[in-house]
Amino acid sequence: MGETTYLGLLVASVRIDWFSPHVNVGYEVATGNSDELNNFRYLVGFDAMITEQLTGAAAVLGRYHPDGSGDRDLVDLAVGAKWDVLNIQAPFTANVLIPLNKNTGLRPDFTWSVGWEITF
Repeated sequence: MGETTYLGLLVASVRIDWFSPHVNVGYEVATGNSDELNNFRYLVGFDAMITEQLTGAAAVLGRYHPDGSGDRDLVDLAVGAKWDVLNIQAPFTANVLIPLNKNTGLRPDFTWSVGWEITF
């Protein structure tokens, strides 16, 4: 039988000139007999405007399972950038996600993504 999960999340951020720190904290609860899916989620990071056309970002994000075993807890580092090379509000993006605790399950050494944001 399937389960349903519910996630309550507090998201807070502020912009201080060229620097924007942010934090997310929450708890995920699963219905049914899936207590092992319950977990605490967190993210702490920042965005920083390097130039008018280039923004960098970094964050530590993770999941903590309250069972105390630690064998399913995840901690990752996310690093990325947006570059509006043509200065037309259509930046290129590049990101990488690096696990900081590789001993937790089968995980890649890194996951990357690239993209192009267009607003119309």
